[in-house]
Amino acid sequence: MTQKKYTQANFDLALDKIKNNEMSLRDAYGYGIPISALCNHKNGKSFSHKVGPKTVLSFEEESLLVSSILTLGDTGVGVNKFEIRRIVENYVTTTNQTEIFKNGSPGKKWLKLFMKRWNKDLSLRTPQNLPKSRAIAVSQECIDEFFSMVEKKFISLEATFGPIPASSIFNCDEIGFSTSQGENKIVCRRGMKNPCANVADVDKAYYTVNYCCNAKGEFLPPYIIYKSINLYDS
Repeated sequence: MTQKKYTQANFDLALDKIKNNEMSLRDAYGYGIPISALCNHKNGKSFSHKVGPKTVLSFEEESLLVSSILTLGDTGVGVNKFEIRRIVENYVTTTNQTEIFKNGSPGKKWLKLFMKRWNKDLSLRTPQNLPKSRAIAVSQECIDEFFSMVEKKFISLEATFGPIPASSIFNCDEIGFSTSQGENKIVCRRGMKNPCANVADVDKAYYTVNYCCNAKGEFLPPYIIYKSINLYDS
């Protein structure tokens, strides 16, 4: 297929001038646009102003796929490139469109072009593994219940001891570093912070760092827990 050399901006400009009777179809040829393409758009035979060859899936179908990928990524169920191809394969099978792909399944070339078309929305990232048990625990209900308990505790303490200074309010937490960061990258929303992939469990070595600070911003030295029976000085 011959690559079209005109830009989308030139096409839109020429089409507007033709509709406003400021330019003839033959004059528009100077923009490098085939007359047949302008005739089709002027007569309402084409509903897309996109330049380039027709995509295998329609714009609406690809938009639905992108929306599904973004929703999965936002909920911590990121999908990799192989899984996206399987989703499309299942879709064309369900809708009886298997003939649009060779062997009824999209290939790596299709996926590469798909990612290029939607590069403003999608990004390929290495996810952080999120165990299923932790994903279930971090719900809005759990968070609301926690802050409700903290608020009641503060009201009770201040009623007995008076206002509590920030230097006396401490919080301790831990963070784990896993040696299993996952082999497959996932497709998620471009610019998304800390993309996660839900996993059954993290079965590799896991190092824990405990840290504690008060509301005044003063930190205690961190405490690191290694996966080892004996702790060597080195």
